[in-house]
Amino acid sequence: MKRWYVVQAKPGRERLAEGNLLRQGYSAYLPRLKSVRRKAGRRIVAAVALFPGYLFVELDLDRQAWRSVNGTYGAVGLVAFGGRPAPLPAGVVPGIRAREGADGLVEEDCAGRCRPGDRVAIADGPLAEADALFQAADGRNRVVVLMRLLGRDVPVRLAGERIRAAS
Repeated sequence: MKRWYVVQAKPGRERLAEGNLLRQGYSAYLPRLKSVRRKAGRRIVAAVALFPGYLFVELDLDRQAWRSVNGTYGAVGLVAFGGRPAPLPAGVVPGIRAREGADGLVEEDCAGRCRPGDRVAIADGPLAEADALFQAADGRNRVVVLMRLLGRDVPVRLAGERIRAAS
């Protein structure tokens, strides 16, 4: 029976490991998300690994030569316990794939997952990196957050993708 397993990749080599696993005939999946950051005053958008250093491979341990995954260029090996690869709980990979947008990237805005009172950070724009409290989502990919401005809490309406969970 095929199950999904976790493959640890060498640092920064997730895409290389994914490509090599696919070339070997394995079903591999590297979930990516859109990362927006500033560098030298410019806004840079890039697709980065959702789980840096890890990707997924679908295997049937009884019918496939799974040990060759451990020798794949770019990969460290399968995450295993007691010498046997540890399967992911059913539904993890389909759940991640369900959150992918049309561009194939995982939607990482917290608008659908945040609850009133959760701490969030503004991801970009003039208020980038400012802390706020999530108040509500309006269902049109817009959110209302409370920001401390000029000594009082002010409601601010933003696009849902402009906030992220505070770290």
